Amino acid sequence: MFYTINRLITCALLLTAACTTAFAQAIPDVNIVNDTIQYDVQTDGRYTVEERVALRIETPQAVQRFGQLPMPYSSTLQQLDVLEAYVLGKDGKRTDVPADRIMVQQTPQSAGAPMFDDGKVKVIIFPGVEVGSVLHLHTRKTQLKPLFPGHFSMVETALGMFNVESEVITLRAPAALKLHVDAVNFKGGAVKAEQADTQNWRWEVKDWKALPLEAGSVAPQDSSPRVAVTTMADDQAAATAYRERALPQAAVTPSIQALADEITKGITDRRAQAEAIYGWVSANIRYVAIFLDVGGVVPHAADEIAKARYGDCKDHTTLLGALLAAKGIPSSPVLVNADLRFWKPAVAVTPGVFNHVILRVPEFDVISIPPPNSRLSAP
Repeated sequence: MFYTINRLITCALLLTAACTTAFAQAIPDVNIVNDTIQYDVQTDGRYTVEERVALRIETPQAVQRFGQLPMPYSSTLQQLDVLEAYVLGKDGKRTDVPADRIMVQQTPQSAGAPMFDDGKVKVIIFPGVEVGSVLHLHTRKTQLKPLFPGHFSMVETALGMFNVESEVITLRAPAALKLHVDAVNFKGGAVKAEQADTQNWRWEVKDWKALPLEAGSVAPQDSSPRVAVTTMADDQAAATAYRERALPQAAVTPSIQALADEITKGITDRRAQAEAIYGWVSANIRYVAIFLDVGGVVPHAADEIAKARYGDCKDHTTLLGALLAAKGIPSSPVLVNADLRFWKPAVAVTPGVFNHVILRVPEFDVISIPPPNSRLSAP
């Protein structure tokens, strides 16, 4: 699912706008001249997504915001190719982005946690950008490994805070793959396939008028046209898929048992034991903000986390759960959303809008969250 260009531009806008006193704008920063996104899905959940987008720069602020575009990806899970990138000036002159202006960098998270993160950023720096320029970008991303074996999920959102002249999303998949779809303000659906063993889908939005952002508002995705597609039958299936991948990492090994015993030495009250374990994890495991849907959905083994002394939200909950289990205290991970999106698709897209993990401890009817500095930033 990850990052097509419309999600990246939303992120760039919000990161910049967060530093201003108000979001409302009389003129949208960019116009989406056209955006075509094509998914080709395989039975096992792997896929390719190819995108061609043209963005017209409308304001001086947009020159700074979109003159270069960072495209995060996982070097283990994905391959990202920039097939074409150029600027069409107001005079109609085309200027291609030089090869040395498409650079691969480490993510800040990866630099801070090299053992745990394979995150990379491919940065495209467009030359000669000015008001009236049209940025053209053609990319292809290949999902080398599905996040959940045998499953596919995606969410695409048109940039509703901008004028969208045309956006088209197409999807091709094996006919035997059961897809669950929720489309909001996108027209379309299943279309006739040329081959009996294939299913085709197509959605489009045209001439969408910008809805200005407002200070304190929910995420723009909540009021924008959007499409969610998944093979997950329901939320229970999604929870089971995550649990099957995550829980083995919380195994109580001899070293985890020894650590739990050391932390709770001299403490007999079970709730006090849980509080001591939570306090130790909060104080000793440095938080590294790796997004659930960028760093993958499988946490690291509790042993590795305890040794490295850092991890992300799913690593914190995995280690915390393992230490609690070592003292006979059951717990379970809970997938949540940690940003300003409040729309939950009618289908069980996973990770989808879920980008954070916390821990439920039913014996004490409490929810345990990673420490205060663990807050995720907007994806």
